[in-house]
Amino acid sequence: MAQRSDIDLTPFKKPDQTYKIANMAPEYNRMVMQLKYRGRTEILRTMDDVQTWPGLSNVAAVFKRLLEPEKISKTYFVTGHLERNIHILGERGYSAHTAKWERQSIINMGLDVDTLNLNFQDIPANATVLVLADPIINLSPVVQAKLKSYIESGGNMMLLVSRAGNM
Repeated sequence: MAQRSDIDLTPFKKPDQTYKIANMAPEYNRMVMQLKYRGRTEILRTMDDVQTWPGLSNVAAVFKRLLEPEKISKTYFVTGHLERNIHILGERGYSAHTAKWERQSIINMGLDVDTLNLNFQDIPANATVLVLADPIINLSPVVQAKLKSYIESGGNMMLLVSRAGNM
């Protein structure tokens, strides 16, 4: 395309040179902006919609992450009971709420997101919100005890449930 458009490519870096500057694999090699402040680095993403560029709320979220890193909320989605999956799209997928390329995802609103299997892991001390998203099988007594303890100690929890059949 550069040849057809008579564009000189010498001012541009080759792929092996750009990989030395930034590893774009975690961002799926998409177009992003890297912001740096006082030794911290954050990514401001472009989006998969007609607007392309990040909106004011996305920019504000990145600035908040840079300026107030101690206030970054950590949201954990509980796994292990066939809950809705934050890594897939589809009927039982929640990736539209957590995907990097979705404008309104909670990641692009400034929150950190991770999964947590309470059958094998404890709830981290840095958990701001714990999300239990529509489990299909019953929670084990161990998981129920961990959730009860977390809630009783003042932890924040969001229950997302659906009911099949007539309401």
